[in-house]
Amino acid sequence: MKKKMILGGFAAAALLAPLAIAGPASASEVGDEFVTNGGFSDAGLKPTTDFTWANPAVQGNWSNSGTGTMYDAGTYTIASNPAAVHEYWANFDGGDNMMIVNGFETDNQKVWGQSVDLGFEIPTKSYKLFAGQNLQIGEITVTPVAEGKISVKYTLSTKAIADGWKISQIHLDTAGSLAGIPQKNGNPQPGQFEVKKAYAPSVTETEAFVIDAGAVIAAHADVQQVVDGVVTQGQTAWSDGGKFDGKNWAMNSGYTSPTLPTYNFSMNATNVLDYDKLKNAGYTGEAPGAHLGVFLNGQQIGQDVTLSGLAGDKVQIKGVVAYSKTVNIEVRNLETVHTGNDFAIDDISLKRAS
Repeated sequence: MKKKMILGGFAAAALLAPLAIAGPASASEVGDEFVTNGGFSDAGLKPTTDFTWANPAVQGNWSNSGTGTMYDAGTYTIASNPAAVHEYWANFDGGDNMMIVNGFETDNQKVWGQSVDLGFEIPTKSYKLFAGQNLQIGEITVTPVAEGKISVKYTLSTKAIADGWKISQIHLDTAGSLAGIPQKNGNPQPGQFEVKKAYAPSVTETEAFVIDAGAVIAAHADVQQVVDGVVTQGQTAWSDGGKFDGKNWAMNSGYTSPTLPTYNFSMNATNVLDYDKLKNAGYTGEAPGAHLGVFLNGQQIGQDVTLSGLAGDKVQIKGVVAYSKTVNIEVRNLETVHTGNDFAIDDISLKRAS
C-alpha cells in the first residue's frame, strides 16, 4: 500500500536565478502578485501538472485502491484536509485549500507549473548606425532582458532599404570599459568580437543578439548597396558614439544598464502523512519525506528540499528573484519512494519587491 508524507521543519532556500510564472501581466507596482491561484482558493482552476486529478469527495483507502482516488500514486486534488482524501493522512483542516499530492514512483515529475509575463515596461535605447562614417542607414536597439544581460538588434531605416542597402555581416561585443573591447593599436578587431554572424542572402534587420551588459557596446556591420541585383558598393558600419584610440573612424556606444525590478518568490510545502496511522495499521517500514525542487526558467532555486516525517510539518522555500521578462516556475517531485512521498503545497507567490 502506498503512504506518503509532506514537509517538516521550517527551512528557507535562497533563490538566486531569474525565474518565470504566469499571472496578471499588468501587475507592475511593488507588492503586486503575479501567480494566479497560488493559494488554490479556486478549487475548480486546475493547475498545469503531470499528476492526475482525483475527486476530493472520495476518501482514498485500501478497498478502492487502483480506482483513481488519492490512494493511488501520481494523483492530486485540491482540498483543505488531507485526512478527508486518504485514510492514512493527517487531519489538520485549517479551512484553506491546498494542492495535495500522492507522489509518483518515478522521479522528476512536475507537480505544479505556471508561466508569467512580469509586465514591466522595459527601457530600450537606440543608437544610430552609420556606414562609411557619415551615412546614417539605421540603428541598433538595446534592450535589457535579464539581470546583467541585454539584447542588441540591428535595423536598417526605410530610406536605406529603399536605396538598396542590406546587412551582410555583423560583429558585436560589450565590455565594462573601452579596454575590454578587442583592439590592436587602438583599432577594434571585429573578427575577435564575441558575437559574429554572416547573412547570405543579406538582410535589412537582424535577430536580437543576447550578450552581457557592459558600459561599452561595439556594434559593427558590413553593409552592401544592391541595385538591380548587383552589389554597387560595400561599407563598414558602426553604432554611434565615441571613437576608439586608433586611426580609423570606428565608434563605440556608451551604455548604462537601467535598474530592473526584483521579485520575491515563496511557497509552502507540508507533510501530509500521519505515520501513527500507518503504525496502527501494522506498517513497520520507514516513510522518508517527499523530495521537492523548485525551478525557474529551467534553473533550480536553492537546494532540494526533503520533508520530514512529522505530520503537518511545513517548509517554506523563498528568495529574491532577478528580473526576467518571462518566468516559468515549476515545482517538481524528485522522489521515487513508495511510502512517505505524500505532500501538499500552497501559498505559491511571486511578488514585485522593488
